[in-house]
Amino acid sequence: MQLLGPPFSRSSILDMHRRVVDLLEEYRQCFTQVLKKTMEDSLIALPKEFLRDSARQIDQLNAASAVRQMTDETFNILEQHVDSMIKTVYPKIFTQLHTHLWSFESNTRAIAKQLSKESPRFVVNGDDLRIGDQTRLALTQSLVHLLRNHLDHGIESAEERLPQQKPAYGTITISTKQLPENRFRLTFSDDGRGLAIARLRAKAQEGRLTADKSDTEIAALIWESGMSTAEQVSEISGRGVGMAAIKEFIEGAGGTITIGLSGSEGAAYRPFVLRIELPC
Repeated sequence: MQLLGPPFSRSSILDMHRRVVDLLEEYRQCFTQVLKKTMEDSLIALPKEFLRDSARQIDQLNAASAVRQMTDETFNILEQHVDSMIKTVYPKIFTQLHTHLWSFESNTRAIAKQLSKESPRFVVNGDDLRIGDQTRLALTQSLVHLLRNHLDHGIESAEERLPQQKPAYGTITISTKQLPENRFRLTFSDDGRGLAIARLRAKAQEGRLTADKSDTEIAALIWESGMSTAEQVSEISGRGVGMAAIKEFIEGAGGTITIGLSGSEGAAYRPFVLRIELPC
C-alpha cells in the first residue's frame, strides 16, 4: 500500500486520510476477529482525542465540494493529521518482509546445534516489501516448521557433505518477489540432498496408495497429514504433521504453497524448491 509520495494536493491528502482510517478499521477487524484478541493487547495506542478529531475531519470534508472550499489552515491541519497517523500506524501494522525473515537466522543456528550439524549459511534476497499482521503470523508459524525440515531432512551432516565436495555447512536461501494485486512470492531452497522421493514412494505403497505415479505426484504427498520422510521421529521433525500444518497456515492466510522438483525423474533424491504466495 502506497500512502506517501509527492505531490501533496488537497485531494490526495484527503484520500490518504480516508485510507489510513480504513487501514485502522481493517487492523481492528484482523486483530479482534482473526487473531481473537482485544484491542487492549494491540501495539497501536492512539489518543481518543486524536481519533475523534480525525473522524470529525472526515465528516467535514466528505463531500467533494469540501475539497474546493478547504482553507489553507484546514488543509494544513488535515495534512498534519495524516502525517501523524501514518507515522504512528503504518510501522506498527506492517512489518518489513526481509527484516522478519532475517529474524529467523538465529533459529537456524539453534536447530543446527540440536542436530549436531554446522550452522547453515542463511540467505535472503529479492524484493523487500511490507506485510500485514495476518501474513506475518502465517509466515512465523510456517518458518518454524520449514527451517526444521530443511535442516533435519535436507541438509546433510558435515561428514556426508565433505566427500561430495560440498562445504561442511549447508545453505538455506529464501528469495522474495513482489507480484501483482498486492501479493508476493517466497521461494525456499537448500543445497542439501533433496527430497527423498524413493522413501515417499515406499511409504505410499505401505499405505496402499498406488506407486504408479510421477515424482511430482509423489512429492505432493508431503502435504498429507502423517506423511514424513524421516527415518525416525525426533524432537526436531519427523512427526508427520509439519508440512500439513504449513499448508494449513498458508492457506488460512489466503495463500498457496507448491513444490517444484529438478533433477532426473526416478532418482532416489530430487532437488526441490517450495514456493509460497501470500497477500501483502
